[in-house]
Formats: sequence, structure tokens, C-alpha cells
Amino acid sequence: MKKVESSNLVFLSKKLVERAACSWPVEYVEINGIDIPFSIIPEDVVFDGESNENRNLVLVKKGAMSCNYREKAYLLMSHQQINQKSEEQNKGYFLPFGSEFSGRIVATGKNVSNLRIGDHVIGNGHYGSAPIDDEPPGLPSNSASTQYEILHYAKVLKIDATMSPGVAASFSLGAQTAGSMVRKSGIRPGDTALVTAGSSNTSLFIINALRSIGAEYCVTTTSQQNVEKLRQLGAKEAFVLSKEGPLQHKESLEAIMSKTGGVDYVFDPFFDIYLEGSLKLMKMGGFYVTCGVYNQFSFVNGARSAIKVDLTQVLQFMILKNLRITGNCLGTTSDLERALSDFKKGKLDVTIDSEYELNHHSSDKLNVQTLAKFLNRSFNDKERFGKVSLNFM
Repeated sequence: MKKVESSNLVFLSKKLVERAACSWPVEYVEINGIDIPFSIIPEDVVFDGESNENRNLVLVKKGAMSCNYREKAYLLMSHQQINQKSEEQNKGYFLPFGSEFSGRIVATGKNVSNLRIGDHVIGNGHYGSAPIDDEPPGLPSNSASTQYEILHYAKVLKIDATMSPGVAASFSLGAQTAGSMVRKSGIRPGDTALVTAGSSNTSLFIINALRSIGAEYCVTTTSQQNVEKLRQLGAKEAFVLSKEGPLQHKESLEAIMSKTGGVDYVFDPFFDIYLEGSLKLMKMGGFYVTCGVYNQFSFVNGARSAIKVDLTQVLQFMILKNLRITGNCLGTTSDLERALSDFKKGKLDVTIDSEYELNHHSSDKLNVQTLAKFLNRSFNDKERFGKVSLNFM
């Protein structure tokens, strides 16, 4: 049996902030107009690898974490829920957050044979396959911000120890998703592709994956300052679109068509923004794949997307052009293993914006301030280009 004290990064209910103000340092981060309080709270974690309950589980000590776009919706929704629960039960609540991490195995269940104590691992969000030893597919965690976490062995994948904690914590979901999308497309060297939302984390992984196989690609962005950065990543063209309805304006479509003559493939992380416009740019028999939606915050202040997808128009273009349209959620273990292999060979890059460090020798107050800086850079800073990691020293 192993017992450890875990320092967990969490967000708090208002009632808990009132109770904890004297003992836990608190920093607020504004996300989509909502001020959310964050802190560091200790917790004892006990893991008995000999018990039947833990037979297929492992205890992971985190080395770093990063956040993805989906975390904004998770934080906003969960913060709303724990505040409501706090008021109903007159009790304070807190929750960890985050789905991407790197770490080391510090204990294993008795049935775990593919992992050893000391192995370096990242999360494995394998999806679309049958459960493994009763563990369903999907995201490995919503608690990446905990220092120690008990996980099913199928939810982590061993990596080379030479991969830095920050890069490793920024790798799995983007690489796995991009790898799956590129695999499904069947794109080949010399084919032409359009990647929308070029500076989003998913699109940066797609760009790096396309570059590794020798495909030609152009990208869209709503930021002029990112044009040169995207060209340095191999984009043949970088088109700057209006933030108000990108790919909805005739001028934008004509500019892209005149430069490209149409594209064979479209890789799109946000179908609610780019789907309709993208189909107008595609050649006969083209392939469109999307992995997400931009407007994930309709529950906040009644917000709604200004762009509505016209299904009739989408189907008309699909039929008239013989287009293939498919969706993608995460990827397979093989997708992630292939991406790791390409990274090790130097064929796949990871675009890192910045890294922040939490130090156990520093005060909790200083570390919470660092946490706030990391979250602000991840979610609010328009200068960000690439992944942001929080490393645990």
C-alpha cells in the first residue's frame, strides 16, 4: 500500500472561498466574462496495488499539464454546477481540471504487466474501440491538475524518457486527434489541403502532421500577426479572415479560390464557423473532416453562435461535388503511437508557446499566482501561438 500527499490545483465554489480565505491563497481568472477562483489544496492519496479494486490501475505522479479548448467549457459548466450545489447544500466544493498531462508511474495494480514503476507516461484518449478490461474509451482524465492520480492502465501510454515533461504534457490529445483526421482523409504527398483556424492547437498539430507526409496546405487565420508564423510552419498561403463570420464573405472565398484553384481536403476544428464556406472551396470528390465546435458556451449568459449552419446548403454541395464529409473524435492508440514514433524520428514537431513552473520549494501563494498566469496565457492571451504547459518541479 502506498500513501502520498498530493498538492492539487483546483477551482472553488464561492462558499468555499469564503470559508478558506484565511488558509488557502486564492487567485481569480476571468474566463468568458466569469471570474473563477483557483487555489492549491492538499489531499492524501492511498493506493493498494494488491486489492482487486485496483488490479488494473496505476498511480501516476504528474510532471506537467496543459489545457485544451474544451477545458474552457468544462471549467465554466462545472463552476456553475458547484456554486449551485454549494447554495443548495450550504457547503463548499472544489474540483480539479484538465485532460492532458505527463508523469511517471509510482505504483501499479497486480494485473498490470505493460507498465513498471518509473515509466514515463502521457494520457491516452483512445476512442472508437471496445472497452479494455471494462475501461470505456475516451479522455483519460478531467483531473490533470492533481499531483497524483489513479488511472486505468489503458488510459496512459509509455513514452521515451528523453521527451521533456512540458512537451509530453502538450502532446497526446492534439497529436492523437490530428493523426486520426489525417489517417481518415487518406491524403498523400502533393495533395492540396486547407486547414482552418490555423493558430488553434488542433490545427497546429494537423499542420505539423501534413508537413511530415509532404502534403501541400494553406491555412486560414483571423490574426495578421500569425501569418508569418504559419508560413514558417510550411503553409503555402495564410489567408487572414474577418473575425465576424470567417469564410462567409464573398471576398474571402474569391481570394482563396484565386490562389488555390480549390482544394482536395479540408481539416476543420470548428464546423459551426467554417463548414459551409469550406465546401465552396473544395474540388470535385474532395474530403472534409471536422473534430469540434467553436461555440461551446451557450449556457453562459445565454450566449449563442452568430453563425448558423444551413444543412440544406451543406447537403447540396456534398451531392453536387460528390464530397465526403466525416467527423472525428480523438483517435486510436495506434494514432498516438505513430505520432510518438514520428516525433522521435524528428518528423513531427510540437508547437510550444510557453512553459510555466510550479516549484514545491515556493510558497502556495506564489504557486497559485503562477497557476493564474498559466491559465490566462492558455485561455485569454491573444498573443499565444501553440501549447502552454505548467510544469511541476
